[in-house]
Order: sequence, then C-alpha cells, then structure tokens
Amino acid sequence: MALFSVYFDEKNENIRKLIESNYEDHMFVHDGYCLIKANVTSGSISAKLGIWNSETKESSWGVVLKLNGSYSGYADGEIWNWLDNNSD
Repeated sequence: MALFSVYFDEKNENIRKLIESNYEDHMFVHDGYCLIKANVTSGSISAKLGIWNSETKESSWGVVLKLNGSYSGYADGEIWNWLDNNSD
C-alpha cells in the first residue's frame, strides 16, 4: 500500500468527513493536512474527496501527493510513529 499526503482547505469539513469514512488508515496531522495509507492512486483520492474530478470537472482547493518512502523533518512523535507503522 502507498502513503499519501493530502493538503486541503481547513474550512472544508466535507473533505475531512470523506477521509474519515473512506480511508481507515489515516492520520490528521493538523487542520487541512492528512496522511493516508491506501492501495489507490493520488487521482482516485483526489476524485473521491472532491479535490479534482477529471470526469465531472468539479474541484475544491487541495493537493494529493504520493509519498516515496523518504521523509525527514521535525514534528511531534505521533507523526513519526504513524509513518513508521504504516510504511511498507
């Protein structure tokens, strides 16, 4: 399974609810930023969350990035634990 980084408009509660109901393996890092583990593509996450749907041309502010397994930075331990536990 792949890991994804999802940035979205923090005021968009609908995206938050869609993440919670569609992706069991997720972590909200802070308002407007989430990590997701799923066996899908970034395009399918984007479409499911209403960020960009190429078929309907509907959109909402957001970005979905597939992570390549290489990460670095400084943050609280919860993020690093989630990444370690969800990286293949």
